[in-house]
Amino acid sequence: ELKNKYSQYKNIKLLDPIYDPIILGALRSNSSIYFHGHTVGGTNPSLVEAMSLGLNIIAHDNKFNRYTTNNLVNYFSNQITLEKAFLNADSKPSDIDKLKKVVSDRYLWSQIVKEYRKVVEIALGWILIMKEKIKVAVTGANGFIGFELCNFLEEKGYIVRRIQRYKREGLFQIDTINSKTNWALALDNIDIVVHCASVVHDQNQRDFSYYNELNIEGTCNLFRQSIKLGVKKFIFLSSIKVNGEYTNNNEKFSSKSKPNPHGNYSISKYQTEILLKEISNSSNIELVIIRPPLVY
Repeated sequence: ELKNKYSQYKNIKLLDPIYDPIILGALRSNSSIYFHGHTVGGTNPSLVEAMSLGLNIIAHDNKFNRYTTNNLVNYFSNQITLEKAFLNADSKPSDIDKLKKVVSDRYLWSQIVKEYRKVVEIALGWILIMKEKIKVAVTGANGFIGFELCNFLEEKGYIVRRIQRYKREGLFQIDTINSKTNWALALDNIDIVVHCASVVHDQNQRDFSYYNELNIEGTCNLFRQSIKLGVKKFIFLSSIKVNGEYTNNNEKFSSKSKPNPHGNYSISKYQTEILLKEISNSSNIELVIIRPPLVY
Protein backbone atom coordinates (compact mmCIF):
# COMPACT_ATOMS: atom_id res chain seq x y z
CA GLU A 1 0.00 0.00 0.00
CA LEU A 2 2.79 2.41 0.91
CA LYS A 3 4.74 1.50 -2.22
CA ASN A 4 1.74 2.33 -4.41
CA LYS A 5 1.07 5.56 -2.51
CA TYR A 6 4.60 6.92 -2.87
CA SER A 7 5.65 5.34 -6.17
CA GLN A 8 5.08 8.65 -7.99
CA TYR A 9 7.80 10.36 -5.97
CA LYS A 10 11.16 9.75 -7.63
CA ASN A 11 13.09 10.90 -4.55
CA ILE A 12 11.47 8.25 -2.33
CA LYS A 13 12.40 4.58 -2.59
CA LEU A 14 10.73 1.98 -0.39
CA LEU A 15 12.85 -1.17 -0.38
CA ASP A 16 12.10 -4.72 0.67
CA PRO A 17 14.10 -6.14 3.63
CA ILE A 18 17.82 -6.39 2.87
CA TYR A 19 19.99 -8.93 4.70
CA ASP A 20 23.14 -8.86 2.57
CA PRO A 21 25.78 -7.23 4.86
CA ILE A 22 27.73 -5.81 1.91
CA ILE A 23 24.70 -4.04 0.45
CA LEU A 24 23.60 -2.86 3.89
CA GLY A 25 27.08 -1.51 4.62
CA ALA A 26 27.14 0.39 1.33
CA LEU A 27 23.71 1.92 1.92
CA ARG A 28 24.47 2.96 5.48
CA SER A 29 27.96 4.31 4.92
CA ASN A 30 26.73 6.52 2.05
CA SER A 31 23.73 7.90 3.93
CA SER A 32 23.45 11.42 5.30
CA ILE A 33 20.89 10.52 7.94
CA TYR A 34 19.98 7.20 9.54
CA PHE A 35 16.41 6.80 10.85
CA HIS A 36 15.95 4.12 13.50
CA GLY A 37 12.23 3.68 13.95
CA HIS A 38 12.31 0.41 15.89
CA THR A 39 10.72 0.41 19.33
CA VAL A 40 12.22 -2.76 20.86
CA GLY A 41 15.75 -3.72 21.86
CA GLY A 42 16.15 -6.69 19.54
CA THR A 43 16.91 -4.40 16.59
CA ASN A 44 19.66 -2.42 18.33
CA PRO A 45 22.56 -4.10 16.47
CA SER A 46 21.65 -2.06 13.36
CA LEU A 47 21.67 1.07 15.53
CA VAL A 48 25.12 0.22 16.86
CA GLU A 49 26.36 -0.25 13.28
CA ALA A 50 25.06 3.21 12.35
CA MET A 51 26.85 4.66 15.39
CA SER A 52 30.12 3.00 14.38
CA LEU A 53 29.81 4.45 10.87
CA GLY A 54 29.52 7.96 12.25
CA LEU A 55 26.08 8.63 10.80
CA ASN A 56 23.75 11.45 11.80
CA ILE A 57 21.07 9.47 13.66
CA ILE A 58 17.39 10.15 14.33
CA ALA A 59 15.93 7.43 16.56
CA HIS A 60 12.55 6.63 18.04
CA ASP A 61 12.40 7.88 21.60
CA ASN A 62 12.35 4.82 23.86
CA LYS A 63 14.52 3.39 26.63
CA PHE A 64 16.28 0.85 24.37
CA ASN A 65 17.42 3.43 21.82
CA ARG A 66 18.36 6.01 24.44
CA TYR A 67 20.49 3.50 26.34
CA THR A 68 22.19 2.23 23.19
CA THR A 69 23.03 5.76 22.00
CA ASN A 70 23.69 7.12 25.50
CA ASN A 71 21.24 10.00 24.83
CA LEU A 72 23.56 11.43 22.16
CA VAL A 73 21.31 11.56 19.08
CA ASN A 74 18.07 13.24 18.00
CA TYR A 75 14.86 11.46 18.98
CA PHE A 76 11.23 11.48 17.86
CA SER A 77 8.05 10.09 19.35
CA ASN A 78 5.40 11.06 16.78
CA GLN A 79 4.93 12.60 13.34
CA ILE A 80 5.40 16.17 14.55
CA THR A 81 8.64 15.49 16.43
CA LEU A 82 9.91 13.37 13.55
CA GLU A 83 9.40 16.24 11.10
CA LYS A 84 11.11 18.65 13.50
CA ALA A 85 14.07 16.29 13.97
CA PHE A 86 14.45 15.89 10.23
CA LEU A 87 14.36 19.64 9.55
CA ASN A 88 16.91 20.28 12.32
CA ALA A 89 19.19 17.38 11.41
CA ASP A 90 21.84 19.56 9.79
CA SER A 91 21.80 22.28 12.44
CA LYS A 92 21.74 19.80 15.32
CA PRO A 93 23.69 16.71 14.19
CA SER A 94 24.56 13.70 16.34
CA ASP A 95 27.79 13.90 18.35
CA ILE A 96 29.71 11.44 16.17
CA ASP A 97 32.91 11.33 18.22
CA LYS A 98 31.04 10.56 21.44
CA LEU A 99 28.91 7.93 19.68
CA LYS A 100 32.00 6.16 18.39
CA LYS A 101 33.45 6.19 21.90
CA VAL A 102 30.26 4.57 23.22
CA VAL A 103 30.70 1.83 20.63
CA SER A 104 34.34 1.25 21.57
CA ASP A 105 33.55 1.25 25.32
CA ARG A 106 30.45 -0.94 25.27
CA TYR A 107 30.07 -2.91 22.08
CA LEU A 108 33.47 -4.24 21.02
CA TRP A 109 33.77 -8.04 21.16
CA SER A 110 36.66 -7.85 23.58
CA GLN A 111 34.51 -6.04 26.16
CA ILE A 112 31.41 -8.19 25.62
CA VAL A 113 33.39 -11.41 25.91
CA LYS A 114 35.08 -10.15 29.06
CA GLU A 115 31.72 -9.61 30.75
CA TYR A 116 30.39 -13.00 29.68
CA ARG A 117 33.53 -14.70 30.91
CA LYS A 118 32.85 -13.29 34.37
CA VAL A 119 29.33 -14.76 34.37
CA VAL A 120 30.44 -18.19 33.17
CA GLU A 121 33.38 -18.26 35.55
CA ILE A 122 31.01 -17.73 38.48
CA ALA A 123 28.69 -20.45 37.15
CA LEU A 124 31.55 -22.92 36.85
CA GLY A 125 32.35 -22.28 40.49
CA TRP A 126 34.38 -25.08 41.99
CA ILE A 127 36.22 -25.77 38.72
CA LEU A 128 38.60 -22.97 39.66
CA ILE A 129 39.97 -25.21 42.41
CA MET A 130 39.81 -28.60 40.67
CA LYS A 131 40.51 -27.54 37.08
CA GLU A 132 43.20 -30.19 36.50
CA LYS A 133 40.65 -32.98 36.95
CA ILE A 134 37.64 -31.39 35.25
CA LYS A 135 36.48 -32.12 31.71
CA VAL A 136 33.95 -29.70 30.21
CA ALA A 137 31.76 -30.34 27.16
CA VAL A 138 30.42 -27.24 25.40
CA THR A 139 27.60 -27.48 22.84
CA GLY A 140 27.37 -24.77 20.19
CA ALA A 141 31.14 -24.47 20.44
CA ASN A 142 31.34 -22.43 17.22
CA GLY A 143 28.77 -19.85 18.37
CA PHE A 144 29.46 -16.36 19.75
CA ILE A 145 29.47 -17.40 23.39
CA GLY A 146 30.49 -21.04 22.99
CA PHE A 147 33.61 -20.25 20.96
CA GLU A 148 34.93 -17.66 23.41
CA LEU A 149 34.03 -19.84 26.40
CA CYS A 150 36.02 -22.77 24.99
CA ASN A 151 39.03 -20.54 24.39
CA PHE A 152 38.76 -19.16 27.92
CA LEU A 153 38.56 -22.60 29.53
CA GLU A 154 41.50 -23.92 27.51
CA GLU A 155 43.56 -20.87 28.45
CA LYS A 156 42.87 -21.71 32.11
CA GLY A 157 44.04 -25.28 31.63
CA TYR A 158 40.71 -27.13 31.53
CA ILE A 159 40.11 -30.11 29.27
CA VAL A 160 37.46 -28.96 26.79
CA ARG A 161 35.38 -31.01 24.39
CA ARG A 162 34.02 -28.71 21.70
CA ILE A 163 30.70 -29.96 20.30
CA GLN A 164 29.15 -28.46 17.17
CA ARG A 165 27.12 -29.34 14.06
CA TYR A 166 29.88 -29.14 11.49
CA LYS A 167 32.74 -31.61 11.19
CA ARG A 168 36.14 -30.15 11.86
CA GLU A 169 39.47 -31.41 13.13
CA GLY A 170 39.70 -31.33 16.91
CA LEU A 171 35.93 -30.97 17.39
CA PHE A 172 33.18 -33.42 18.23
CA GLN A 173 30.36 -33.38 15.68
CA ILE A 174 26.68 -33.69 16.64
CA ASP A 175 24.85 -32.71 13.47
CA THR A 176 21.32 -32.78 14.91
CA ILE A 177 20.04 -32.05 18.41
CA ASN A 178 16.60 -33.43 19.20
CA SER A 179 14.85 -35.97 21.42
CA LYS A 180 16.64 -38.86 19.69
CA THR A 181 20.23 -37.62 19.70
CA ASN A 182 22.70 -40.12 21.19
CA TRP A 183 25.16 -38.30 23.48
CA ALA A 184 27.00 -41.37 24.83
CA LEU A 185 30.30 -40.73 23.02
CA ALA A 186 30.17 -36.95 23.23
CA LEU A 187 29.71 -36.99 27.01
CA ASP A 188 31.99 -39.92 27.80
CA ASN A 189 33.97 -39.12 30.98
CA ILE A 190 32.66 -35.52 31.06
CA ASP A 191 32.23 -33.70 34.38
CA ILE A 192 30.39 -30.57 33.26
CA VAL A 193 28.14 -29.74 30.30
CA VAL A 194 27.63 -26.15 29.17
CA HIS A 195 24.67 -26.13 26.78
CA CYS A 196 24.96 -23.11 24.46
CA ALA A 197 23.41 -24.61 21.31
CA SER A 198 19.95 -23.26 20.57
CA VAL A 199 17.48 -22.18 17.92
CA VAL A 200 17.42 -18.41 18.30
CA HIS A 201 15.50 -15.58 16.65
CA ASP A 202 13.99 -16.80 13.40
CA GLN A 203 13.43 -14.29 10.60
CA ASN A 204 11.29 -16.83 8.73
CA GLN A 205 8.74 -16.84 11.59
CA ARG A 206 8.52 -20.61 11.90
CA ASP A 207 5.95 -22.21 14.19
CA PHE A 208 6.60 -23.40 17.72
CA SER A 209 7.40 -26.98 16.73
CA TYR A 210 10.62 -25.73 15.14
CA TYR A 211 11.79 -24.35 18.52
CA ASN A 212 10.38 -27.27 20.48
CA GLU A 213 12.53 -29.84 18.67
CA LEU A 214 15.90 -28.45 19.75
CA ASN A 215 15.29 -25.95 22.54
CA ILE A 216 12.94 -28.12 24.59
CA GLU A 217 13.03 -31.79 23.55
CA GLY A 218 16.68 -31.71 22.47
CA THR A 219 17.83 -30.00 25.67
CA CYS A 220 15.82 -32.31 27.96
CA ASN A 221 17.20 -35.34 26.14
CA LEU A 222 20.74 -34.00 26.59
CA PHE A 223 20.05 -33.34 30.29
CA ARG A 224 18.65 -36.84 30.93
CA GLN A 225 21.62 -38.47 29.21
CA SER A 226 24.02 -36.22 31.13
CA ILE A 227 22.53 -37.54 34.35
CA LYS A 228 22.72 -41.13 33.13
CA LEU A 229 26.35 -40.72 32.06
CA GLY A 230 27.44 -39.26 35.42
CA VAL A 231 27.84 -35.57 34.55
CA LYS A 232 28.15 -33.59 37.78
CA LYS A 233 27.03 -30.13 36.65
CA PHE A 234 24.80 -28.92 33.80
CA ILE A 235 24.86 -25.24 32.80
CA PHE A 236 21.96 -24.16 30.60
CA LEU A 237 22.10 -20.87 28.68
CA SER A 238 18.55 -19.60 28.65
CA SER A 239 17.66 -15.98 27.79
CA ILE A 240 16.77 -12.73 29.55
CA LYS A 241 13.74 -12.69 27.24
CA VAL A 242 12.21 -15.22 29.67
CA ASN A 243 11.76 -12.25 32.02
CA GLY A 244 10.11 -10.15 29.32
CA GLU A 245 10.94 -7.53 26.72
CA TYR A 246 11.40 -4.63 29.16
CA THR A 247 10.94 -3.51 32.76
CA ASN A 248 8.64 -0.83 34.13
CA ASN A 249 9.60 2.44 35.83
CA ASN A 250 13.35 1.95 35.31
CA GLU A 251 13.33 -1.25 37.37
CA LYS A 252 15.90 -3.99 36.79
CA PHE A 253 15.32 -7.67 36.12
CA SER A 254 16.40 -9.93 38.97
CA SER A 255 16.20 -13.58 39.97
CA LYS A 256 12.90 -12.72 41.69
CA SER A 257 11.31 -11.16 38.59
CA LYS A 258 8.14 -12.89 37.39
CA PRO A 259 8.72 -14.63 34.03
CA ASN A 260 6.91 -12.95 31.15
CA PRO A 261 8.16 -14.52 27.89
CA HIS A 262 6.82 -13.40 24.50
CA GLY A 263 7.40 -15.22 21.23
CA ASN A 264 8.38 -18.78 20.34
CA TYR A 265 12.05 -18.38 21.26
CA SER A 266 11.58 -17.04 24.79
CA ILE A 267 8.61 -19.31 25.53
CA SER A 268 10.66 -22.35 24.50
CA LYS A 269 13.49 -21.26 26.79
CA TYR A 270 11.12 -20.79 29.72
CA GLN A 271 9.45 -24.15 29.22
CA THR A 272 12.87 -25.79 29.05
CA GLU A 273 13.86 -24.19 32.38
CA ILE A 274 10.74 -25.62 34.03
CA LEU A 275 11.35 -29.13 32.67
CA LEU A 276 15.04 -29.13 33.59
CA LYS A 277 14.18 -28.20 37.19
CA GLU A 278 11.62 -31.00 37.35
CA ILE A 279 14.07 -33.55 35.98
CA SER A 280 16.86 -32.42 38.29
CA ASN A 281 14.69 -32.97 41.38
CA SER A 282 15.09 -36.73 41.01
CA SER A 283 18.87 -36.69 40.52
CA ASN A 284 22.08 -35.48 42.15
CA ILE A 285 23.22 -33.34 39.21
CA GLU A 286 23.82 -29.64 39.86
CA LEU A 287 21.71 -27.50 37.51
CA VAL A 288 22.69 -23.91 36.71
CA ILE A 289 20.48 -21.68 34.55
CA ILE A 290 21.85 -18.44 33.10
CA ARG A 291 19.64 -15.84 31.40
CA PRO A 292 22.05 -13.68 29.38
CA PRO A 293 20.88 -10.50 27.61
CA LEU A 294 21.07 -9.94 23.85
CA VAL A 295 24.49 -10.66 22.37
CA TYR A 296 25.65 -8.54 19.43
